[in-house]
Amino acid sequence: MELDRYAAETGADFFFFFYEYGSNRAWSYQPDGRYLEASLVKVPILLTLLRQATEEDRELTAEEMELAELMICQSDNAATDELYARTGGAGELQRTYGLLGVSGTEASEVWGANETTVEDQLRITTAVARGVDWISAGLQDYAVQLLESVVPEQAWGISAGILNPIAEVGLKNGWLQDDFLAWNVGSLGFVVGAGAEYSVVVLTAGTQSLDEGIAVLEGAAAI
Repeated sequence: MELDRYAAETGADFFFFFYEYGSNRAWSYQPDGRYLEASLVKVPILLTLLRQATEEDRELTAEEMELAELMICQSDNAATDELYARTGGAGELQRTYGLLGVSGTEASEVWGANETTVEDQLRITTAVARGVDWISAGLQDYAVQLLESVVPEQAWGISAGILNPIAEVGLKNGWLQDDFLAWNVGSLGFVVGAGAEYSVVVLTAGTQSLDEGIAVLEGAAAI
């Protein structure tokens, strides 16, 4: 398998999950690996905000939209701190995980410091792309718009595997050092259009630098 050869060549740990909507088929590589959720958690925090707004039968406020856009499009940590507190922190995020069917990820008081799995992250990105019945259609469209509007300097990751430039791509990346100062670098997202509709997640762990983690991730995404 080409991913096996790539893993031997790089000597890196990476985890991969791909889900094609039309055929309802999925492919995975090392799906049992554990990874720090890092800034990927900003997507389920967004879903928590949208769930609460749906439950309250309201639109987002201008301030909530500003914070959400900073959190997703620029990966702004201060905006994430504010939204995490406003939405109820770990308890409300855990409720969102439960609704998503996420079973290997537990919310922590410090967002992003917890471990996750590639399958859980696939459930999260697919929920954004395809919608869920507990978030209104308009707010779900807004989530898609945010993931499709990440600033250019953060648009690396799963985009390395996109062959058709006219496809719509939404993504969110995360990067964080562990207790041993090794990097966890991940990318989740979806591709819609140009004859392809799918979700994909690639997570890496244990690289010595952020750049190395990005390179390993993008190599796997390209394969």
